[in-house]
Amino acid sequence: MQPVVIGDVIWEPTPEVVERSRLKRFMDRHGIETFDELLKRADEDIEWFWDAAIKDLDIAFCRAYDKVVDLSEGKPWARWWVGGRMNIVQSCLDRH
Repeated sequence: MQPVVIGDVIWEPTPEVVERSRLKRFMDRHGIETFDELLKRADEDIEWFWDAAIKDLDIAFCRAYDKVVDLSEGKPWARWWVGGRMNIVQSCLDRH
């Protein structure tokens, strides 16, 4: 997969910023060394990626989901966090 570049890059994080980033911590926890490797793994196993992302973001579910994604009707009609129940206020507002 080749990145799409539109125009000039106007900002690039320093190595120090990258090292302290939440994305870098996520990658380290999952043994992923490069951003390209993360993109490849996420593309090849979307269920792993979104399950890991939701846990990393500490999104709370009132009822745990049974399946991260149901692709039985194709990607355009994906059903996410099947069987789960959540209150977005609990995850986004109440904790802050």
